[in-house]
Amino acid sequence: VVYGSPSAQRVLHVYADPRCPYCKRMDVALGDTMRRLADDGHLTLYHHFAAFLDDALGGSGSHRALNALGAAADVGQVPFLAYLRTLFAH
Repeated sequence: VVYGSPSAQRVLHVYADPRCPYCKRMDVALGDTMRRLADDGHLTLYHHFAAFLDDALGGSGSHRALNALGAAADVGQVPFLAYLRTLFAH
């Protein structure tokens, strides 16, 4: 999922699982900065997601979160990123 202008000169690829505590730490620490840099046109964020923790821990939380993120992305970049930040915050 792309956030920001695709014409920005720099690209930041972010890989995450919505259930990953380390991914959450990264988002809590750097999410506002990454969003601001993308909003200012300094870079484009490319989000790549996986659901590897569902297999390792059981359950389907990652898959369900990814489906919801896909729906948010269908609405637009801003709703997608807002929902992603909400998932990691909670």
